[in-house]
Amino acid sequence: MRSLKLIFGLGVTFLIISCLPSGSATSGKLISYGEYRGHFVAVTEGLHIQAWGVDNRNLTLYILDFDNGYRAINESSLENVSYLCSFENLSYIDTNIIIPKPGWYTILVTSSNAEYTVIRYDINISRNIPHIGPLILGLSLISCCIFFKLYKMVSERRVIGDVSHVSKNGQT
Repeated sequence: MRSLKLIFGLGVTFLIISCLPSGSATSGKLISYGEYRGHFVAVTEGLHIQAWGVDNRNLTLYILDFDNGYRAINESSLENVSYLCSFENLSYIDTNIIIPKPGWYTILVTSSNAEYTVIRYDINISRNIPHIGPLILGLSLISCCIFFKLYKMVSERRVIGDVSHVSKNGQT
């Protein structure tokens, strides 16, 4: 019975974990025209990105896998680099991005407009909620506990029913 309570408690814990937000934010980063600034993030399912150029100055975002992002930052160029998606010449974005497989990814930021020598930008990166892995695990553990509890209740009723049936017939 204790193990059933422990498994149920673990299931509830995983349900709570699946609803916790996680993310990172940068505030007031400066970037010059032609410069690339990268943010590396570990992703399991998808990303929620909010980014904006301060004072309505435009920026461009690129989403790349880790290797391509590292190469783009080191070479300060997007030549010979493939990216998953891009959002160009925007002053604000608030979107969800579906990632093809879990791993490390790069969010690359650059200025969109040559007339501004330096722009300041803010970016918030968070995972989509609920987190599917802990959600499925938590629901599975709770479902197993409920199933075993119901099974135990039904089997106890059968035993009680069999005992009362024997005593009514006068057989021992």
